[in-house]
Amino acid sequence: MNISIEEHFWSKVDRRGPNDCWIRRAYKSKMGYTRMTHNGERDMAHRISWALENGPVPEGMMVLHSCDNPGCVNPAHLFLGTHFDNMRDMVAKKRQARGESVYRSKLTAEDVREIRQLIAIGRSHGGIAREYGVLRTAIGNINTGYTWAWLK
Repeated sequence: MNISIEEHFWSKVDRRGPNDCWIRRAYKSKMGYTRMTHNGERDMAHRISWALENGPVPEGMMVLHSCDNPGCVNPAHLFLGTHFDNMRDMVAKKRQARGESVYRSKLTAEDVREIRQLIAIGRSHGGIAREYGVLRTAIGNINTGYTWAWLK
């Protein structure tokens, strides 16, 4: 017996109040998103929720969360936007990775504090860069505040 995608989808969703986040009981990715497969089609649960309520997601558009909860599938918390809109929202809400949480960062907050002290006593940027295994421009960017500016 085939069940509809709506029945399949909503059967695993904890729907609380209309303003609350509704979470789908399913495997979550490391980022907190859930996926669903129905009749061989697979998509992210929040995109399916938006489509069930509003129709297909237009080409080139993303389904974004106003609640910033990646596991939420409450259609009232979802809206369409471009990749640029998503990035702007992330920056405005200070959710972007920075410092040592950036996956390719070679320096820690403690390293940056030490580097600033070395700069203050007159050590060369090139020498510091060699010591920490980074480019000289990385040291210059720390010095000017272009990077790690948030770290006091």
